[in-house]
Amino acid sequence: MSRPSRHRIGNLPLELTSFVGRRREVIEAKRLLSVTRLVTMTGTGGVGKTRLALRVATEVARAFDDGVWIVDLSELKDGSSLVAAVSDIIGLTVQPDADPEDRLAEYLATWAVLLVLDCCEQLVATAAALCTLILRRCPGVRILATSRQVLGLAGEAVFQVPPWSCRESTRRRYRAPLVTRR
Repeated sequence: MSRPSRHRIGNLPLELTSFVGRRREVIEAKRLLSVTRLVTMTGTGGVGKTRLALRVATEVARAFDDGVWIVDLSELKDGSSLVAAVSDIIGLTVQPDADPEDRLAEYLATWAVLLVLDCCEQLVATAAALCTLILRRCPGVRILATSRQVLGLAGEAVFQVPPWSCRESTRRRYRAPLVTRR
């Protein structure tokens, strides 16, 4: 079992457009990731959770020797394919006779990596179970999740992404997003 070279930084996409606004949200999310291993960005559909998570991941990528890995859960139909999706993204081939969850945790156990799990609302219970397994067995892994719902795990920092409009970009006043700790 060989891991990808440390020269590979994951599958973080290059930004094709400039990132405007949300500077304070980026700062707060980065702060939360520095003090907890699971941050869940919540908010309504279309509020910009994914774009904000990708910006945060880009800005913290250097802190993770084994890279930043984005896993898009939006196309998964049920929780049974979640572990396979994560394994696929990080390059792990699971043998048919192996327990996929154990194999994934064993594989990630020595990694220093940020996993971005996007669209967890599709599979909240399964995503929460996988996060619990990874956080317990993989000390170098941090998780940034996006979801319309919280995962409900101990130690989870919930960052509520507020709606944003063009008018807000010109305002000087700032209202901090709601952050809760579980």
